[in-house]
Amino acid sequence: MIPQDTCIHYPRGFSSTSPPKHDCGRICWNCSRPVDCQNFFCLCGKVQKLNPHWNFFTIFGLSEPKMDIDTQELARKKRSLQKTFHPDRLMRLVKDEQVIAADLSAKVNEAYKILVDPISRAEYILSLQGSPAPEKEADSVDKEFLLEIMELSEKLEELTLIAKSDAPNGNLVKDLESLCAHIIQRRTEEMNLLMEYIKCSRWESAHARLSRVRYFERLYGRLCSLVPELSSKGVKVSVD
Repeated sequence: MIPQDTCIHYPRGFSSTSPPKHDCGRICWNCSRPVDCQNFFCLCGKVQKLNPHWNFFTIFGLSEPKMDIDTQELARKKRSLQKTFHPDRLMRLVKDEQVIAADLSAKVNEAYKILVDPISRAEYILSLQGSPAPEKEADSVDKEFLLEIMELSEKLEELTLIAKSDAPNGNLVKDLESLCAHIIQRRTEEMNLLMEYIKCSRWESAHARLSRVRYFERLYGRLCSLVPELSSKGVKVSVD
C-alpha cells in the first residue's frame, strides 16, 4: 500500500478533455440552439456529433478517468447507447443524421473495448495524462523483477514441454494449477498497486507497475494456451 502522505488525489478536471457540466459552446446543426455538453441529442430531437471535449469515460457518463469502475454497469450503458443509435431505430433519419449516429455507435464500441479491460483502461488513463511510456518495457522494471519473471517463464516452459509430450505425467495438473494461482496472485498484487499509483497521480510509478502487470498477463496467456491441447488429451486444468 502507498503511504497516505505521498498520495496526491486527482484534482477536479483531471484532463483537459473533461467537459464542463453544461455550456461548452456546442451548437445544434439543425436549430442552432446551444446543446448541453453531456447530451447526445439537442432539445429539438436531432442527434449531435460527438462532443470534442469528451473522452471515453465521459461517453459513459463517468465524471473523471479512474481505474475503479463497475464493468457490469459499463456493459449496461453500452447496450443502452447501442440501442439508442441502432440503425433500425434511426432509419427514418436523413443521411447526415445516420452518419452521425453510426459514428457515435462506433465510438461507443471503441470506448467500451478500452474501458472494460483494466490493462487497456490504465494505458488510456496514462495517455490522457500525457505521461510518456518508457521506450523499452524492460527499462521500467528492476533486475530483481526480471529475474522473477525469468524463473516463472522457465518453469512454465518445462511444464509446456511435459504438456506437449505423448504422456503427460500425473503431477502436471497440480503443477500447472499451482503456477497459475501464483501468476494470478502476483498479477493481482501488481494491478492493485497500479490502481493506487494512478489514483495518487504517480505517473512514472504507474508506468512501471503497468509493465509488471503486462509481464504477468503474458505468462498467464501462455499458460491458458495449453488448456485446449491438454483437453484434447483428456487432461483438465483449471486456470481461473
